[in-house]
Amino acid sequence: MVASVFLALLATGAAPAAAAPKLIPVDTGKSPLKLSAPVGWGFYIYAPHEKVLSTFAAISPQCLPGPDISVTIQLDQQIKSPEALIADQYPKTKYPETKPTKIHGWLCVAEEAHTDAMCAGRVKGLQGVVNVYFATTELAPYKALGAGAFAAKVAASLKWAGGDPNRIDPLDLSARPEGKDLCTH
Repeated sequence: MVASVFLALLATGAAPAAAAPKLIPVDTGKSPLKLSAPVGWGFYIYAPHEKVLSTFAAISPQCLPGPDISVTIQLDQQIKSPEALIADQYPKTKYPETKPTKIHGWLCVAEEAHTDAMCAGRVKGLQGVVNVYFATTELAPYKALGAGAFAAKVAASLKWAGGDPNRIDPLDLSARPEGKDLCTH
């Protein structure tokens, strides 16, 4: 319930308790996927392995030995809508108090009790529904990053330059030390 209220407040323009980090465009080279991430975060882009809910990109800071913080970007080439994807991943029988909210044009849910959030939507030129899944192993960085608002900001930054997602050349850039600041919140 708290997470749904939090997302509702964000949708009305209320500020989160802590300011989420600024996102900057990531240099993805020749990759057709363009996105933004906090300074110093590593990223990985590769072709999806499945047609159903397959990860094809991820961003994260290097927090060892601290909390795990990660964002995965998944493509479902068979599901019909963002609403169907959210309903599939957060079924009402298991998450009765979770209510999806539109943020930055993306349908989002956040579960503070599980320190995760997901936003689903479409990226122009890319066939299928994309979701951005954000999770941490500790509550402090989850709140500091802005929960569902953070997932929605990453989602809103996604752009597709065209081509077949199943033919993406792998791209891997390791996290840098300046990205570690968010690990200690």
